Amino acid sequence: MEKIFEDFQGIKKEEWLKKVEADLKGRLIEELNWKLEDDITIKPFYTSEDSSEQKAAILGEKQKNEWKVGEDFEVKSFINTNKQLINALENGVNAPRLILTQKLKEKDFAKLFKGLVPSYVYLKLKLEMSAWEAAAFIQELHAYWVSNQIECEELKGCFEIDPNLSLAEKKELISAIQSHFPLFDLGLIDGEKSYQKVANKTNELSAILNQLNDCLELASLFSGLYSKLRVSIKIGNDFFVEIAKIRALKVMWYNLLKANGLKLEELKIDAYAAEVDLADDPNTIKIQSTTQAMAAVIGGADCLTISPSDHSEENIDFSKRTARNIQHLLSMESYFERVMDPAAGSYYVEELTEQLGKKAWGQFITS
Repeated sequence: MEKIFEDFQGIKKEEWLKKVEADLKGRLIEELNWKLEDDITIKPFYTSEDSSEQKAAILGEKQKNEWKVGEDFEVKSFINTNKQLINALENGVNAPRLILTQKLKEKDFAKLFKGLVPSYVYLKLKLEMSAWEAAAFIQELHAYWVSNQIECEELKGCFEIDPNLSLAEKKELISAIQSHFPLFDLGLIDGEKSYQKVANKTNELSAILNQLNDCLELASLFSGLYSKLRVSIKIGNDFFVEIAKIRALKVMWYNLLKANGLKLEELKIDAYAAEVDLADDPNTIKIQSTTQAMAAVIGGADCLTISPSDHSEENIDFSKRTARNIQHLLSMESYFERVMDPAAGSYYVEELTEQLGKKAWGQFITS
């Protein structure tokens, strides 16, 4: 096995360039350069000669490149949401996200969670409400599950709270979560809004990094807090760039922990496929969604949510099923889950990762 490559001669970059120049028939190879942003120009190809050192794979504690299958539910009707939730869980979703805008009463919880076994699900709860309403929700949910003989101390999931709350409000909510749901993660970083507001990828990354840095101020008050942080991000249509964006974010997180003298912990990333123009053909949207999903998984997302390609009432159920099945195909038939950091060793993606990371880190430390 060690001698398998001895019969193959390595090809120098100079030889590749000669071949490319011949194929271009007089055009300059520089014409194929891609200006991603100011100060970031990407060449059409890279080889090992472009790097002074071999890049290490970006590995965490996971043994496989596994990810959770997510789906969003805006809670308006408790009974209808419950039906949709149970159907999704029966068809492969294992990390549903409920988007709630008000605190609930016991009878509301009974309708919403009918038939749900919370110990079998990684339940994400996005609380789009005031701090006092969120605190009341956490306490009422704990009381409801305890009354139904559910051991909340063993449940896993995530509470997503408004990152714009004051430090005092965040401290109060984090204290309540850790007291009632000690194994729950904390969604304190909203990278989805950064995707919508900023003009380029490095601004998006530096904005997320600033939020992460703010969260580390809370880490000194709550033991192990930074190991429970989850970041939500959007995944667009630039396939290689989105792969590099996730990888660069992981590297910068490690650098941030090192700079603060903290133990290295893997950053948990929840990826959401960016919205597409629903006026497009639904089949075109499915292809876009598949590309976004591949980028998220190859980049190393821990949870992935794909939007349905058709929101019309007659097609929404089938579209949701298709969105779920894209992930099942990537996992069970394409075996994307078997290789950790599959982009490692791609000179092109490695270069993108390094350039995005360096520029975003530079913006962060000077902001």
